[in-house]
Amino acid sequence: MTIIIILEDDDGFVIGADTGELFYNRLIQKIDSKVIFQNIIVCTEDNQNIGDNILWVGLTGHGRIAEFINHKFNPPKHQYDIDEWDYLYDYCKELKLQLDNYNLVIEKDNMSSTQSFLLILYQGKVFYIDDNFGITHNIEEYYCIGCAEELALGSLYTTKDGSFNSEIRVKKALECCNYHDCYINDNFTIFKVGKNGKIIKSIENQKV
Repeated sequence: MTIIIILEDDDGFVIGADTGELFYNRLIQKIDSKVIFQNIIVCTEDNQNIGDNILWVGLTGHGRIAEFINHKFNPPKHQYDIDEWDYLYDYCKELKLQLDNYNLVIEKDNMSSTQSFLLILYQGKVFYIDDNFGITHNIEEYYCIGCAEELALGSLYTTKDGSFNSEIRVKKALECCNYHDCYINDNFTIFKVGKNGKIIKSIENQKV
């Protein structure tokens, strides 16, 4: 169980999540597992590499899926002449193929499911990927997925009057989720990233 938050501002985005605990049989165990991480995307033109892009992933669902995308997944190259939306279709197609090879996709009634949900931040745009690889381009100022997303959305709405900067708004939303939802812990990870996805500031694996 976790909460993922992405908040857009004039400088870029703030990404936040709780992390680092596993609930099993009424016990809480500390684990070393991330739910927000980067994929490095190779950009090509005429089959020549012209640079790398940063794609951020936030995942709620199976820890095995998160570990696979973080450590094993080999994302496709981004051809120069296609936009972010078209690239996300290639990304999901390749993700499904590689997850299939590790038996991490459930097939039922001609539908594929990972039982996991992703928020993708790529080239200044946020996309929601559902558990059967459906893609939605989000156009709100802030986005949340996870077991306490209603609490996070409510908190972000109440702080949109300009009284707090983006990092504090995300921190307060995470604290709200932790206070009211028993499955959200207070071991937060927060990243401030630019429009290009590069990290400007990070607060990782510590209470804030």
